[in-house]
Amino acid sequence: MLQERNDVRPAPARSGGDEGELRQRLDELEREVATLRDGLESRQRIGFTTGVLAQRYGVQPEEAWRLLAHVSQDLNVKARRVSEVLLDAYCGRLSPEDAALAGRIARLLPTAERRAAVDGPTAGAVTAGG
Repeated sequence: MLQERNDVRPAPARSGGDEGELRQRLDELEREVATLRDGLESRQRIGFTTGVLAQRYGVQPEEAWRLLAHVSQDLNVKARRVSEVLLDAYCGRLSPEDAALAGRIARLLPTAERRAAVDGPTAGAVTAGG
């Protein structure tokens, strides 16, 4: 049976000089949490985009990730940004500022004709635009 621990003591009071150090450490931790949240959100967005590409082009998620990475590298744009634009276009909320980038991305995505040339006549009939 677990016993209650009554020997837990509060931390000793700190002098006024430590308050600045604590504030600095708190600020560092808040920045780290924000960075981790951004990373998690980005990872989720990229994962969703990979799923959309896999479904749209009838490929495995690994191949969809390679496609996303290829587009990112060819355009010299972060995968996170490519993913954001692709999802916005997919959801019908593409901003006018992103239209040019979306067009550049679309030109790098496979079309039915290019897939048929590579995969044979059984390739999917989905084009980059729809």
